[in-house]
Amino acid sequence: MPDGGEHDQAQLALDERERLADERERQADEREAIADERERRADEREQELDELARQLGLRSAVHLHRSHQAIERSRAMLDRSRDRLDRDQAALERDDARAGREQAEVDQAAADAGRELAYVPADPGELIEQTKALRRRLWAVAAELTTAEKEAAQIRDELLPHDPEPERHPVR
Repeated sequence: MPDGGEHDQAQLALDERERLADERERQADEREAIADERERRADEREQELDELARQLGLRSAVHLHRSHQAIERSRAMLDRSRDRLDRDQAALERDDARAGREQAEVDQAAADAGRELAYVPADPGELIEQTKALRRRLWAVAAELTTAEKEAAQIRDELLPHDPEPERHPVR
């Protein structure tokens, strides 16, 4: 089983690959938006030319050629839309995989914590010593708290004569 450092390195590598894939997707979307805008302007120009030709009563091979070009551009736009959908699907799959890895890490951490909590020393003397150490620490913390409370009361008492509104600070 890989140790924590190897796991972190692997996770960092996965995250970097996903970040690069997201960046490539963003760049492809930008290129598509530019191409779509170019196509839209070309379609507008063709529509203007078609309207002018219609007004002049002209129906020519040029008009038919432009119609075929418009169809080709529409098909190209559809292809780009399919590509965008494929990239969105891939991004969603990457997000799902990332969520799965993160859930596996949470599950592993929970299992590790459960094993640690389930550990009971075989020697009752060890538990007794741990209990004594915890009690000593508790008494020390209680003594520190008492000292801090006394110091806070002393500071309050020193500041009270200088307080313009002593009724706001009732003595406890």
